[in-house]
Amino acid sequence: MVIYNDMPKTTFRIVRPTIRIYGEHTMGTSLKLNYEFIDQLSISAQGNQRFLAYMGLGYRLNTAISLQARLIYSHEDITAVEVKQDDWLLTYGISFALSK
Repeated sequence: MVIYNDMPKTTFRIVRPTIRIYGEHTMGTSLKLNYEFIDQLSISAQGNQRFLAYMGLGYRLNTAISLQARLIYSHEDITAVEVKQDDWLLTYGISFALSK
């Protein structure tokens, strides 16, 4: 359940166009930067917006193994009572690419 304009609601009819910006840049032979920004403004319900932004780095150790890190931020104006409107997430790890 969501409280919207001081009234409990369980469903919404919302029209949302999406704006997306994405980029990926290779710096040198081993470092890769990528980012994405997604914004969704509600046309049918004023004050209802959500967006997501992330930035990631990848460092290739060799042709099969790379180190990865990504910072993600998300925001949603209307959420369920137990859900935070803003969230940050940092991920990191090792990726393996197998090819024949």
